[in-house]
Formats: sequence, structure tokens, C-alpha cells
Amino acid sequence: MSSEDQTFPPATPHGDLEKIFDNMYTVQGSYDMGGCVMIGRTMTIYKAGDELVIFNTMRVSEDMEAEIQKLGKIKHVVRMCDAHGLDDPYYVKTFKPTYWSLDTFKPVPGGPLPHDKTLKEGDTPIPNMKIATIESGKECTLWIPDHDGTVIAVDIVQNTVELPIHASWFGKKMASWAGFMGECTCAPPMWKLLHGKEHKKVVETILSWDFENLFTAHGAARVGGAKALCEKHFEESLGKL
Repeated sequence: MSSEDQTFPPATPHGDLEKIFDNMYTVQGSYDMGGCVMIGRTMTIYKAGDELVIFNTMRVSEDMEAEIQKLGKIKHVVRMCDAHGLDDPYYVKTFKPTYWSLDTFKPVPGGPLPHDKTLKEGDTPIPNMKIATIESGKECTLWIPDHDGTVIAVDIVQNTVELPIHASWFGKKMASWAGFMGECTCAPPMWKLLHGKEHKKVVETILSWDFENLFTAHGAARVGGAKALCEKHFEESLGKL
């Protein structure tokens, strides 16, 4: 453990390491928003040989950290959203990976944390990755060719089909009352928060991709049929703008 450990936010409650595919894993956990509100969040781990790429980082327990390291060396950490990245400093300073981000993102909490490389098609931590970025530059969504096409998202697409078990009572109520529940959908509050109408263009890009699976920062991974669900729910959400 790093000698600077006390400078990083502590791990919050989380579940087990879940193997979704031979080379893709998730850990579902929580994020402390303060004021007794703890919401669900999910970290995605991509395995390429003996190297790992981490999306939507989440601080975990020492035992879970050791289990993840058994999969391989944490070689890349990818920040995909201006509003996420709280635990990036811990991973970057502890494991010394290549840190990927967009130039348009604000500093992470506790920053600055300069990134090593800027995400752009043709220069990505996974070959043949595609990138869709909202016009404000505050969030990007990624596509990789694995498993008949897989989308890796943050907030623009969520998959909270069950109340997050690691969330607080207030966090669970917020998820239910505010409309964050659903398969491969984007909740109405999130559309407004992330500038609504500017998403139409990026949604068109995402739906132009061929994909079957979804890994997101909020909710479980969806294996199979993800694009069809996204098409249905995006049409419903965009119609309200």
C-alpha cells in the first residue's frame, strides 16, 4: 500500500469481482456523495494478456485489490467523464499506469492529475476503439470490437435494473424516485444535467455502432441485446427534450 494512502479517499462498500467475459470483469460498489447519500457505481476491468485496462476506477478493499492484481498488471487507467475520477489519483500514484483522459476535462478532485495520453481514435489503450464525445467535451463513450461489439459508458447510458445493494437508503430512494432505474437507459435527470439536446448528436454516433454488450459506471453489465434496448430508451428520452 502506498505511503501516501491517507491522502486518498477510502474504499467504500462493494461486491465481488465478476467475470463477464474471459477478458472483461466488473466490480459493483458505491460512491459517497455525502449527506447520508451513497449511490451505486461500477468499475470495468479489461484484460489483455497479462495487462489490465481500468475504466471508471473505484477504490476497493485490500483483498479485492490483490484479487484484481492476480489478473495482471494495471497498465492503463481511462477517465471518461468530467464528473468522475475521484479514485483515479489512487490508481495512478499506486500502480503507475498510463493515464488516459480528454483535454476538456476539469481536474479530478484532489488534482491536478495530468494525464499521460489524450484519448483519440487511432491512439487508444485497446486497438480499434471508437470514441463518441458530447459537444461540451465533458463525457465520452467508447466502443470496442470484442464480443460482437461492446460499449463502455459512464452516465449517458446506465443499466440499473435492480436497486444498488451497496447504496444507502437515501441513495436507493433517489435512484427510484429520480428515474435512474432501467435497462440500457439514460435517466431524465441525467439528460438535463448533461445539457440535454447536445446529446442527440452523440447518441446518433453511439447507435451507429454495432454492439451487443454494455459496461457502464452505474449498474450491471448487459450481455446481449444492449443496442436494441438503447435504441428503445434513447428514443423515449430524446422525445422528452
